[in-house]
Amino acid sequence: MYATSERNARIFTSVSTPLPVLRAATDRLIRDRLRSSPARSPSVPSLLLLYFDSYQPP
Repeated sequence: MYATSERNARIFTSVSTPLPVLRAATDRLIRDRLRSSPARSPSVPSLLLLYFDSYQPP
């Protein structure tokens, strides 16, 4: 969703978002989507936990 609007802004206005801002917006989008997913059984790790385990901030 955000990537599409970023791409369109770059194509049609010749303005691009700085990489750290784009990275933060993408991270926020992923976190929000994972938080909104339905609860799973306690024996299965949450998607948000898996994301945090694999994500290494720059």
